[in-house]
Amino acid sequence: MGLQHNRLSVGAPALALTPIWENSISADASICLFPTAAVSPCSHSRMLQGGSADSKDDGGPQFAEVFVIIWFGAVVITLNSKLLGGTISFFQSLCVLGYCVMPLTVAMLVCRLVLLAGDGTVSFIIRLIVVGAMFAWSTLASTAFLADSQPPNRKALVVYPIFLFYFVISWMILTFTPQETG
Repeated sequence: MGLQHNRLSVGAPALALTPIWENSISADASICLFPTAAVSPCSHSRMLQGGSADSKDDGGPQFAEVFVIIWFGAVVITLNSKLLGGTISFFQSLCVLGYCVMPLTVAMLVCRLVLLAGDGTVSFIIRLIVVGAMFAWSTLASTAFLADSQPPNRKALVVYPIFLFYFVISWMILTFTPQETG
């Protein structure tokens, strides 16, 4: 009894049974698309998602946009901390920055609830107070931990990027306004 053709009954390739060479060739073909998407993102906007990246009916930043901003910002702050002589490990720094986003997540939820009640001057003032308080909480919580791991003469060089990181996230939360559909 020899091996039959490596196909499932519905015609899809059985990856566990196909030779490594065939799997790597099909994977290489799809991997080659990713660098071209990085060079020309507009022409490949539907490669990884079902919809358009510039959809007018979504009303806010997409999950991927927020994820990349938080991921990239946390990595840059962590590398900055390590390059300035910080004694904290790379992953500890990432964890602290991630945990300290939680107050801003609460601010986002409160702001969405306030926006459900109405969109006006009072709504904006409430959102500004909530986001400002949670921004201060996030910044102070992360700098209390990360600045203490730095040499005394370099603490300001670590605190400033943290301030900018949480400021950008706070700004995204504060400036979100739902789009009218219809």
